[in-house]
Amino acid sequence: PISQTADYDVPDLPAYARLTSAQERDAEGAGQWERDWTAWAGRKANETPLLFHQAAGLCLAGTAIGRRLYVATHWGEDVHPNFYMMIVAISTYFHKTTSLRLVDKMLQRTMPHMHLPEPGSPENLLAQLAGNLDLLENMHTRDKDRYRKGLTRFAGQRLIVRDELSGLFRSMGKDYMAGMKERIMQMYDGSDELPVSTNTKGILIVRETALSIIGTTTPAGLSAAVTAADWRDGSLARFVLITPE
Repeated sequence: PISQTADYDVPDLPAYARLTSAQERDAEGAGQWERDWTAWAGRKANETPLLFHQAAGLCLAGTAIGRRLYVATHWGEDVHPNFYMMIVAISTYFHKTTSLRLVDKMLQRTMPHMHLPEPGSPENLLAQLAGNLDLLENMHTRDKDRYRKGLTRFAGQRLIVRDELSGLFRSMGKDYMAGMKERIMQMYDGSDELPVSTNTKGILIVRETALSIIGTTTPAGLSAAVTAADWRDGSLARFVLITPE
């Protein structure tokens, strides 16, 4: 119910869009992993807002699922559980990086092959998502098996974890990162197959895309890194912006 004295007017949901009592009861048993994660992370990092932990849990769960579950919409799109999440809060006080470290630790301990190294260029991002095994050429033997599994089986469904995510937006203005914004926007939509012709790596085919990104930044860092165009062109619209309660 909305208070009559509220400053905004939100109409009631039409009857056909409301959950039934049976559906509400069924929903009580859903999402238990996220609740367990949020409670565990909240004990580990008890000065971090629970909303940060909840967002991180949803991102991890979506990464683990990859494209194996989806919502079939009536307009013909299959919506997969990949997320772009940006935790935005001032430094030190909200311990946002602590929350991100828990994500990184969980990822490394349970599904390290789902970690996507930070891309150095749009072409490098495409090569990683296409599963180009040439990327393993100069890698240490102890790391090759882990990344080979990611490149051969889950190339397009991995997760980027990055502190100071605003740096990614700042770098998009540099020549060697030209086109990165468009690629990130493109990968969010989860195409079944995306063939791209590149200058140095030939034709790369990204299949079954479900890229996820989670990172942190400060309001000042975000303000300095983005412009009004980033809101208008849809790049920031793809990110869930998480702020303290």
